[in-house]
Amino acid sequence: QIQARAFTYGSHIWLGRGESESDQRLMAHELTHVVQQGSAPGHAPADSAATPDGTTIQRDPKAQCPSTKTVTVDMVSINDSSRNPVDDLAFVNSVFRPCCVQFTLGTGLSVNPTLSDPWLGGDTVLDRSSACGSVSGEEVALFDGVRANFNLSSRFQVYYVGAISPSAKAYSLPPYCATGPAASYVDSAIVTNSAVRRSLAHEFGHILLNSGSHTGVDNPADTSNLMVPSNTATGETLDATQCATIFTNA
Repeated sequence: QIQARAFTYGSHIWLGRGESESDQRLMAHELTHVVQQGSAPGHAPADSAATPDGTTIQRDPKAQCPSTKTVTVDMVSINDSSRNPVDDLAFVNSVFRPCCVQFTLGTGLSVNPTLSDPWLGGDTVLDRSSACGSVSGEEVALFDGVRANFNLSSRFQVYYVGAISPSAKAYSLPPYCATGPAASYVDSAIVTNSAVRRSLAHEFGHILLNSGSHTGVDNPADTSNLMVPSNTATGETLDATQCATIFTNA
């Protein structure tokens, strides 16, 4: 029995018990996963990327990558989450393209609330640990529950939830912080409804830079750097030193 409302694999959409193709919102959500899974990460133009609000992000058209590393990402939508994971992933790829790193969707799924709500203590707010090397009971229930039910295998795993406590737009478990009981969940990221379009890219930056820093390296005063907190950032650039580290760790 499928415990998700629906999930995608390749070009196929699998519906959970009681779900119907007439649910246009669910089908649209899953179809975006199908489109993303069927697209090679290098198909977008190298000098720009379309974003969900219709704007275009300019990237260096002269940048050439001798090779590109690809990281596979599983994306899981939990009850009450409202963001579109595929839109976020497209924006991530536009940000990391100058570093010659791209991300491709492994498995995308929406979890049935009857399964996911108990993981979050009966509500849609994920209680999290704010200390490195530790995880809360709800985090363990969510991460282990998803893995046990859906056999996810991608290196990165992203969980979309309505909200988290303590509150934040998003957070992640980079290698430097995923120690002790948290080690099993390294390279995971959690994104909430209050996130902005750069939030997932920012968390992937923490993971691939393996750092909690919130500045660039070559010019720490540059507020356009991806690693500057979203409330004060003026852009989403990555400097040469950051790109070298990101490529090495990808």
